[in-house]
Amino acid sequence: MNGSIPGPSSARWTFSIGSPQSHSDNGDHTWTYQFQTGNEVPSIGHTNIEDSYIENSSDSNHGGEGLMLLGEDCGYGSGYACRAIISLDNGQVPLPTTNAKIHSVSVRFSIDNEYFNGANSLAIYAYPLLTGSWTQYGSSWSNSSSGVPWSQPGMQQGVEYATSPSGQAIIYPGQEDFWIDLGFDGMTMDGKHTWILIAIPNAGSAWLELASSEDALLSSRPMISVNYTDVDQVEVSPSSGTSTTADNSVTFTRNLLDASGATISGSGSLPVVWSVSGGSGKGQIGTLTGIYTPELVGTYQITGCYGVICSTVDISVTHGVAVELLASGDATAITADQTMNLTAQVVDQFGNEVPGEPITYTVSNVPFGNPAGTVVNKVFFPRAAGSWTITVAWNAEQIVIPIEVVGGVAVSIDMQGCSDLLPAGTSCDISWRLVDQFDNPIDISSAGPLGTMVENGTFDVTSASGPDSQGYYTASYFGYSVGTWEVVALLYGFSANLNIEVTHGAIVDIEISASSLSVTADDLVYFNTTRIDVMGNRLPITIPAENWTYNDGILTAGNPAVWAPVSLSSQQILTANYEGIYSDVIVFVDKGAIVGMELLVNNIDAKDTIIEITSDDETVIKLRAFDSDGNTWFEPVDWELSHPIYDDQALLLGAIDSDTVTFTPEKSSDVQYTITAIYAVNSTIVEELLYISVSPGDLKNIDFLLPTSNALNITADENIAISLRLTDDEGNTLPQSGVSYLLTTIGNSDDDQDPVPPKDITQEIVDNGGVWEASETGEFRITAWQISEKGFNRSRTIDVSVTHGDAINLTHDVATDSLMAGDSVEISVTASDFDGNSWAYDAVWKKDGRITGEISPTLVAGAFSFQATEAGEHEFEYFTDDGITTGKWSVNVIPSNIPKLIEINVSSEVVDQQGIVMIEVTVYDEYNNQITVPDYTEIEVTGKMEVEQSDISKWEITAVESGEHLIIVKIGNLEESVSIMVGGTITGFFAAGGPLYYAGAGLGVLILIVLLAIIVIVLRSGSDDEWDDEYEDEDDFGGGELKKPNMDKLLGKTTSMSEYGAAPAEPPVQEQPPVQQQEEDTSWMADYRVDEDGTEWGQDEEGYWFYREPGSDWVAWNE
Repeated sequence: MNGSIPGPSSARWTFSIGSPQSHSDNGDHTWTYQFQTGNEVPSIGHTNIEDSYIENSSDSNHGGEGLMLLGEDCGYGSGYACRAIISLDNGQVPLPTTNAKIHSVSVRFSIDNEYFNGANSLAIYAYPLLTGSWTQYGSSWSNSSSGVPWSQPGMQQGVEYATSPSGQAIIYPGQEDFWIDLGFDGMTMDGKHTWILIAIPNAGSAWLELASSEDALLSSRPMISVNYTDVDQVEVSPSSGTSTTADNSVTFTRNLLDASGATISGSGSLPVVWSVSGGSGKGQIGTLTGIYTPELVGTYQITGCYGVICSTVDISVTHGVAVELLASGDATAITADQTMNLTAQVVDQFGNEVPGEPITYTVSNVPFGNPAGTVVNKVFFPRAAGSWTITVAWNAEQIVIPIEVVGGVAVSIDMQGCSDLLPAGTSCDISWRLVDQFDNPIDISSAGPLGTMVENGTFDVTSASGPDSQGYYTASYFGYSVGTWEVVALLYGFSANLNIEVTHGAIVDIEISASSLSVTADDLVYFNTTRIDVMGNRLPITIPAENWTYNDGILTAGNPAVWAPVSLSSQQILTANYEGIYSDVIVFVDKGAIVGMELLVNNIDAKDTIIEITSDDETVIKLRAFDSDGNTWFEPVDWELSHPIYDDQALLLGAIDSDTVTFTPEKSSDVQYTITAIYAVNSTIVEELLYISVSPGDLKNIDFLLPTSNALNITADENIAISLRLTDDEGNTLPQSGVSYLLTTIGNSDDDQDPVPPKDITQEIVDNGGVWEASETGEFRITAWQISEKGFNRSRTIDVSVTHGDAINLTHDVATDSLMAGDSVEISVTASDFDGNSWAYDAVWKKDGRITGEISPTLVAGAFSFQATEAGEHEFEYFTDDGITTGKWSVNVIPSNIPKLIEINVSSEVVDQQGIVMIEVTVYDEYNNQITVPDYTEIEVTGKMEVEQSDISKWEITAVESGEHLIIVKIGNLEESVSIMVGGTITGFFAAGGPLYYAGAGLGVLILIVLLAIIVIVLRSGSDDEWDDEYEDEDDFGGGELKKPNMDKLLGKTTSMSEYGAAPAEPPVQEQPPVQQQEEDTSWMADYRVDEDGTEWGQDEEGYWFYREPGSDWVAWNE
């Protein structure tokens, strides 16, 4: 058929069937499709992934090369860079295009070679290309295609490629490959997408050689991993329009929807990654939690992404709670004519401004003045030059902003000084400066000297000083004449003036002019006074009265001053003092006429008055005459003494023609003494009187009127009446109101360990009407004393020995009120009187109303001894000698525990065999007090008898062996016995024989014959003959002593039972523990055993054995 169809041939198509290498369901609503160049249809290179790299060493294209270079200094030398580019066409693979979206895309690169120079890591960033101009075989570093350059060589971020990378990876030396994310929001399932890879080392330089899609080894080629999902969109809540404060966080939630808008099953478990954008103050959001923590005020974007499927909402952030004040100024220095803008705001914890908060502005004050400026609408308007501060305050927080203000434009001369009155001959300072509108100083250092005009005085500005801290220059003005003078200053076309008032200067002299220099005391003198200063200025003055100095007289201040002299003097000097200047004037003054007399006592006129003195004193009296001006002199007169009793004129010394008399009294008197001065005035006799009351003088002696003796002996029941007489040196009697009484214990000294301090008994004696009541016993001294007006201690003493009073109470002291017979105890008896004094007392003892000798006195006073004998309760009385005061003592005497006498009462002293005798034991101590029978009491018997105790003091004794026997009672070393007679009986014989009766049935007849014979013998003889061969050497039945070895060692037992029965066969072999009996002596035993029948065996030191059956005594054992 070739050539049968005319025309050109049709285009050729190549078809192949691909085999996807990896397409899997991940089970979380995502599926993964992986592919490489040629991995599905190698023959045609399907699938096909385009890649290459660009470098800045040349403008070459590197498409189709097996390696891609990436990094810095990348094989072309220092300073060169290489960037890799990879492009993916999703339409080559069978991805679903409906109800599916790209979740994420990543690529794996194999590292063929690595180069690290000074770097230890290499960061790789993948940026999606924003342009479709790149081609694998046409693009280079500078151009997208031949002649079409990039916006800048190597492409420009934000123009050719995105500003944010889709993924990044960190490469370390020795790494063989790496994965990097390529997916981004808006990536389509079947579209073509391209990325540029840029690598940046952490230090130095580094670059890699990566296997490209043209690498011969299929497995090394870039591997694309596409993840897609049936999630169509991410629904974020809350939606846009939400607002919050910077202090509060917001939790965002999401819901994953499919293409139909339905919620994906298991949506809550699918991971959504959260992010926030919108600026540097956007805050933070938990990438997995969705909890947004805001920071700065603004509107930000919250994005939730499931893979590259993202949804974004806006959130508005407002300010939080105000926490801090921020403030600043826009200048640090201005002139007084300028202003400074202030910035002040209150912010929350993130620095967001919080409007509406009250902020205050306080400008610092000039020294001693008002604020240096004001703040209006955050603008500072200065007034004063200087270094100031503006304090911006909010609540308790303050920020201080410093500002330096200098003067503005000059407007006038500021001139001041000499404001006070200026004394002539002195100077004052005048200061001047050039100032701005706010009186801030302007620098005038280059303006030259100040021009002046002076009406009076001098103003020398050539020696001016300054400027000072306020800009003032200062010079002195010197005043001459008294008056008001003008000073004018000229500078820079400005002028200023001062009016200075000059007054009188420093004084240099006082001029005094007197009306007369010789006057009488009755005349007046007039003084005119004038002040003269240093500049000769004269001023009539009035000198104050207190500035005049004179001896006497009266001066009335004024101009003229008037002086009325008083004292007599050949010259009276009056001195005027004014402003420190003194001037004198001398005036002669004569006396005036006499107008009266004075009687002076101690320079006090005592005329017609009563002078009080004591008999120890003397009184000097002077007579002084005076004139009308008070001039005085002493006038000689005659003196006279008057008194009803004591009118001896010798008591007046200098009584004739004398201006002075001395009165020396001796006797005190209730009647006043009268002293009369007699003189003549112009032939008229004049008498002046004064009266003197003389009281006793200073205390000299204290005497006891009662008692009449200074040594007394009394009892504590008695008292002492005290009466005193106090006299002065002249024997005048003084009152006793000031006398004190002191009671001192005699023999009490500082060496005593516990000295008794003296006792003030003044109040006691006063309250008792002068009576001292004795109370304590001892040796005492009563001292009556008083300190005289001259400071002497005047005293008298009496010694008193006080013994105890009558006994009104008796008490005893004894160690115990319970004694055992035989014990003794000491009793002390104490008597006490009404005042509580106590002493040992030898009382009289009675019992049952009679004097007893059971309590006997000892050699110690008040001590008695009682010897306990008779048991029982005893009551004694003890008496004083007069029998009025008594006491009682009861004592309980118990018997002694020591037995001294045993008394045995036996129910019968004669009994038949097998009869019973009852004995009762009574025990007495050595004082014949019956005591309890001790539990260690032993009962021993002679012969064979059975003993059984029925009570603590009673025993039952069964007679077994006939004859006379002893019952012995032993208590310790004390022993008492009683004898009983036991009569024989047939049954008693068998009982006494014991086992012999059962020796054998064959001997029964023989035994009967023997018994009959014994009875006959007994009846015939009336006495007990020998009837058993075993009773050798015995005179009577049971009357002889049993011979046995070492019986004196066996607890004092005297009866052996071995003759009356068969002994055990032999001692047991096995030794048994000994049975202890109370107070049993076992010291004789060398060996001790108990056999199975309970029989005790004991062996003495000589080898003899003894046995004891239960309830019986020890018996010698014979083999």
